[in-house]
Amino acid sequence: PHTTAEHSEAGVREEGSKVATRPQTRADSVLEEGGEEEQDLVSGQEGGELGRQVTGTKDSCEPASVHENECATSLVKGQPEGLCDESLREYEEGREELIGYLRENTADCLSERRQGIPCGLRNQGSTCYLNSLLQTLYHVPEFRSFALSWHSEQSEGDADGTPESACIPSQLRMLFAAMHSSHHLAVSTEGLTRSFGWGSAAAFQQHDCSELLHILFEALRKASKDKFGAVQSLFQGASVSYIGSEERGVWRGREETFLGLQLQVEGMHSVEEAVKAYIEPEVLEGDNMWRLDDGSMVTAVKGLFPKALPPILVLDLKRFKYGMSGREKVETPQSIALELNVGDILQQCRPAHVGNVLGDEDVQSCQDKGLYDIQAVLLHRGTAMGGHYSCVLREWDVAGGGLGRWLHCNDSAVTEVGEDKVQALLKRGCVGIELRAEQKHAKESTAYMLVYRRRGMPAPMCGSVAPQGEVLSRVEKENANLVRLQRLFKVHESLCEIKVFLPDEHQVAITLRLPKSLSLADATEEVRGRLLLGIDSEGLRKKLEHKDCEYRLRRYEFFSGSLGETFGGKESQTLEVLGLMPTCQIVFEARGQGEEEFAEHDDWTFRVGRWEGIANEQDPTPLRWERVTIRRGTGATVGALRHKALAVLGMPQESSVALVICGERGQGCKTLGGDNVLLEASGATRGAEIVVDDSDGTCQALEFFQSLQSKADVSFNHPARPDSSPFSLHADVRWTLNFAKCQMAEMLGVDAENIHLRRSARTPQLKDESATLASVGVSHGSTLFVGQGAPRGEGQVLLKVFLGTEGAGVKSLVQLTVDEKDTVAELKQLLSVRLSKLKESPHGWTGDASLIRVRDKKGKEIGKALCDDSALKKALPRLTDGKEIVVQMLSAPETVSESSIIIQVRHWDFEENHVHAAREMVISKKASCDELRHQILSVMPEVNSVASDASGDVGHASEGDSPSSEAASVRVGLAKASAFGPPLDSAGAARLKWNDGNAETRAVCEAPWSLRDGSILVVRDERKFALRPPPSQQPAKGAKGAVNKARRSGAGHVREGGLRERGITIAVWGENRGDATEENSEAGERVPGVGGEGCRDAVRKGVAFDVVV
Repeated sequence: PHTTAEHSEAGVREEGSKVATRPQTRADSVLEEGGEEEQDLVSGQEGGELGRQVTGTKDSCEPASVHENECATSLVKGQPEGLCDESLREYEEGREELIGYLRENTADCLSERRQGIPCGLRNQGSTCYLNSLLQTLYHVPEFRSFALSWHSEQSEGDADGTPESACIPSQLRMLFAAMHSSHHLAVSTEGLTRSFGWGSAAAFQQHDCSELLHILFEALRKASKDKFGAVQSLFQGASVSYIGSEERGVWRGREETFLGLQLQVEGMHSVEEAVKAYIEPEVLEGDNMWRLDDGSMVTAVKGLFPKALPPILVLDLKRFKYGMSGREKVETPQSIALELNVGDILQQCRPAHVGNVLGDEDVQSCQDKGLYDIQAVLLHRGTAMGGHYSCVLREWDVAGGGLGRWLHCNDSAVTEVGEDKVQALLKRGCVGIELRAEQKHAKESTAYMLVYRRRGMPAPMCGSVAPQGEVLSRVEKENANLVRLQRLFKVHESLCEIKVFLPDEHQVAITLRLPKSLSLADATEEVRGRLLLGIDSEGLRKKLEHKDCEYRLRRYEFFSGSLGETFGGKESQTLEVLGLMPTCQIVFEARGQGEEEFAEHDDWTFRVGRWEGIANEQDPTPLRWERVTIRRGTGATVGALRHKALAVLGMPQESSVALVICGERGQGCKTLGGDNVLLEASGATRGAEIVVDDSDGTCQALEFFQSLQSKADVSFNHPARPDSSPFSLHADVRWTLNFAKCQMAEMLGVDAENIHLRRSARTPQLKDESATLASVGVSHGSTLFVGQGAPRGEGQVLLKVFLGTEGAGVKSLVQLTVDEKDTVAELKQLLSVRLSKLKESPHGWTGDASLIRVRDKKGKEIGKALCDDSALKKALPRLTDGKEIVVQMLSAPETVSESSIIIQVRHWDFEENHVHAAREMVISKKASCDELRHQILSVMPEVNSVASDASGDVGHASEGDSPSSEAASVRVGLAKASAFGPPLDSAGAARLKWNDGNAETRAVCEAPWSLRDGSILVVRDERKFALRPPPSQQPAKGAKGAVNKARRSGAGHVREGGLRERGITIAVWGENRGDATEENSEAGERVPGVGGEGCRDAVRKGVAFDVVV
């Protein structure tokens, strides 16, 4: 790659009659000068071509013989513009720092913001809502002035000893200073979020902008020792919550502060309309009338009215609501006014009765100071479950002292937007906002929060909105570091890292960093020169020194070990065009005079060796391997491979040989077919090792490799000590299980007839002992479990039997060997015999097989009952050794057939407020509801009661009472309960659908009940239920019951709560005590007529009432 004629002439060498011309490398000059000592390439004092633009480093797995020349800095052809010696040295010194920075950040973090465009904020995961709010506050000059003027009394933190990293005002000051003076396209908010106490997981949780505004202001107020109060007062207004009656002339009001007005936007078409709805009073009438202190109910009005409007007015649009399907988003668009005159709205919509609770001067002040200009619109795109936040805002013009141009702040991206476009978008409610051309297909966005600035507010001093002093020095230091990292990254982007391998080696020989604009030919020369300096192989060194040596680079797949693209005809293309960046792995191939030509990418390459007998069983490979290549195409046959293999191994072409694929353990060995068979159809793979066997008679190589691959070391245990140290058997996977078992029994010193084999302790027995080890998956390193007991025959399985008792779950009982063709009835007979031999009979066992119920067991649950006439293989799915079943003892014989199911029946005793435990019952799938009621009455006499008189005196029916079908339908109420969810209690039973009319005319297995095995049916006494007292006379339960009980006991103050579907009902009662005080709650809404003096008076008078929040 030299550009001068002198260097070109120096690259010409002659040897014999053949002349080859190639560029001279630094290695050549070193060798010609008698091994001149290598100079310090880092200093740039030595010129040579090797690595002139190269950054070469020693890889961790590089051989020790390779010299540690770190980098070369001389210019060569293909050198990128601006890549000089100094920049390369700087890159080498700061490379580790740059790589560490790129690991923690993306390359975009090195981008520099455009001139005149404010700084963006990086998204940590789901912090777009935080970024939008911070951008809005940053462009409020009063808030920015407070943040930048914050000074800690301590150098390392706050005055109370808080570290600077945990001080919210300090971190906010650093963030705003970076946003003002940083050269970064976007800055990070991690310092601020860490001061919040957030971890990495909190950055991926999305929150509400309005909620965050309140929390942030409160945190700043506390951290700044109330110095933030002056700034907070700019955002804080006051309103009066009132309720009163014109009829009685009674009015009550309470003043409240707010950081933003919560506006209802559903059904609204503009922000002005939402403000009008906010101050519109609510009329309390009908059932919702207001209760006065004297207990009378009157029509009243209730509402809110602003008392003092803040200079910075925040309007929080209620975009989310709770509907039938849960949390929903209100997508209704509202036009947004650039100029909002709240004073005119208050004057037009002011209720006449506001003067009863608010002075005229307060109302007039709100009207006079109610003209606002829009400053920021926070947008939300997505659903109620999540989405993305951004903001459109007006930048504060420091020079002009007012609101300036419009900006769209979308995390890191900050772009300028034309005012005409913003006006059009705000007019239609920011729906489908298209602030940039690439966002034209973005999902619709809607306004979520509005920030208005009072017109005529005095502008702060210019110096107070810019960072100064120590914090500015930090930002300038970061800017200088950014410029340096940008220079390093520019060099980094212009280089590609190449890891060079040698053929048949799996370790990196050298690692180079070359310019991506370098041609492949120049890169090949650099690799050759570097290898000449450091390679330890004399054979390769001499080959590379010879003028007839040809060499090239080839792509290499490290993990698969396969060779890839050869780049034939692409030597003039650059490394970037060839896709060899930012990092690649290549193989350096070289061939001397007379050696086989280079193989192409899809050529067939093999390693061949001659079989020389069994010299060492541990090393069956031939003594010498050679590489052969078969060109792709129709000539790639087994015959062509045989011909080349014989030639390279020096064997006569007329030799009768077998080509044996020498696969690794587990891959199999075989001989290749006839000479006319294509390699693609022969079963050979590229890069395979092939042994050439010329032995007479049988193919010794094939037999040897097959026997070698069939060897396997198998671990096994002692049957009496399964947890002891394992034994090892040198087996052949072609052995039968019976032969292997006999070998193990001999090593263990036990009788082979009394043990059996399994793959593991939990798997079924290996019953077919004529099968080979390979057929059951045994290979080298496998483990077999040796169990006690003779092996079972084909079709026999070992069942694990558990005893199921009511209320006590299941417990292990016995193990039983059965035939899979046996019926369930025959299984019961075998169980009867086995249970009779136990020393301790199971609970409930009477010795009668007909009093046994057999059921499937699924994990910890009891499954369906098994039919007596079903075969075990059909009744129990996946019937194998270790299958678990459950037996239950019955008090009376029963027959379970295919047409019957077992359900659980629970009795609801509403008088005792209790649901009794379940009782199992076998019923027919075709039974009707009346037939089911008769069966329930026959087994559950507690449900069979009658009413003796109208007073509700209830007694039990006599034993001879055989109710008719009509009587049964009247007496027994039925309801189906779910087997899932919380445990069934009395309240849950009351909410069930009782006596479903659609089920009366259908079978119990049909809809709507659809009873199945394990279904839960709840029953109740309908006579008792019909004669129960009215609700007003029933004993009070829950919260009201506690209040009544407290009254009777004379308690002073009682608070008790109970859950309801739509809220929490709190029953409150208190006696007349002088120290009774009102307890106000910030959560929830106050119910009209309850609260304030009315609540206090009710407590004093001992009146009980409910508050729903």
